[in-house]
This record gives sequence, C-alpha cells and structure tokens, in this order.
Amino acid sequence: MNTIHTTLRLTTIDRWLAPHAAAMIAFAETDSLFALTLASIINDESWDIVAGPAVPTSTHLLPADHVDAEDILDWLLYELATHPEARVSRSLLTVWADDYEFPTGIGHDASGISLVKPTLGLITKSRRKSELQIVADKNWKQSVSAETLCEISHSLSQDLIALELRKAGGKIGSLHPDTAEWTMGGARTKLYDASPSNLNNLHKIAVEEKLHHLTFAHNKQIVALAVSPAVCDGFVVDRL
Repeated sequence: MNTIHTTLRLTTIDRWLAPHAAAMIAFAETDSLFALTLASIINDESWDIVAGPAVPTSTHLLPADHVDAEDILDWLLYELATHPEARVSRSLLTVWADDYEFPTGIGHDASGISLVKPTLGLITKSRRKSELQIVADKNWKQSVSAETLCEISHSLSQDLIALELRKAGGKIGSLHPDTAEWTMGGARTKLYDASPSNLNNLHKIAVEEKLHHLTFAHNKQIVALAVSPAVCDGFVVDRL
C-alpha cells in the first residue's frame, strides 16, 4: 500500500461508488461482525491511499440489515476490483481499514470468520424488496390527467434506471443490488405526493448527499422527483 498526496478529483466511477463505500463504513460502525469482515477483506487488498475530496455519508444508503450489507458489499467489492480508476473509493475504505482495531486474538486475516467474497455481482441471498420512489408536487399532480401522470412517472423511472445502467457499463450484474432487482422485475415503483416545499427539500438532500435521482420540471419548477431503488425506502416517507 502506497500513500499518494496528490489531490484527486472524483472520477465518474468514484461519483457512483464512493457514497456506497462511505455507507459501508457507516454500517460497519454499527455492526461489529460486519466491521471485522470489511476490515479483513480490505486489508488483503493493496490499494493506495490518495488525497481526494470529502465524500458525504448518507444514512439513506445504509443497508437494512446484515444480510443486505453483505450483498451490497459483494457488489461494491466486485466493482472496485474491476474499476482501478475508482481510487478515491478504494482509498476511503483503505484508510478506514488501516485504522480499524482488530479484536484481541484475531489477526488481519480473521481466520475462522466467514468473509464476503466477490461473486461477479450475482446476488444469491434472499433480500428485502426495494422501491423506486417518485414524489410529485401535489398541486401539479391534481392539475394533470391520470394518463399524463402515468406517462411521466414511467419515463422518469426508465430514464433513471437507464442512467444507472450506463454508469454500470450496460451490465445489469454491475448495478447496485436494489437497482438490479428493480430492473429484473423483483421490486416496485411507489408514487407519493408532497407539498412544493417538501419536494424541494427532498431534492436538496438528494443533491447534497449525492443520491441517484432525476427530476421533471414544469414552468421551470421541479414538480416530480424520482429516486433510485438503491436509496432506502424511508427517504421519502420519513419526510412526508
């Protein structure tokens, strides 16, 4: 492992993966067994430590539970292994693992502990069902026909997934597990309505925390927001 002091900008792949790397670290702080797994795996890598921009930690990207965390980590490890240009994301995990204090009697190889290993992005465990969330300005929603609302919701959903698929190099297996599940028909789309102020607040959070999302505007005002299935389902509900 080398330490490189040149400050790097986030690459396209880092903008995609770094928030999820930060979420893995945040979840590890709440789950000691997962922390041991994560530190053991990352310490086996030879990733450089680089100086990069701050990466926000979003609670809206945290796994639902330990099984969910293992599946997301499995996906993340594969993407990091196949994208060496994700240097900031790799460094983020390396710095954390370097500072991790292993429990007494357990070395860096964590002998005897079941570790997650990359499986080419294929998820085999039973996972929670995820949602693609769409929030519409309630005033605008009441002013359009059901057909128009359906068309715009469908377009937002498809465009958002297409955007994530492009970031994944066109490979469904490289999508975040929740997005992959939605793409393969294993999840649903949920439509909510909100006041204009609530909608703007949700959009502001999505931008600040670098959550994958798309918007639809009418008369230069955002009237609909679609949020990736990778974002926790409570992102919208908790603010309505």
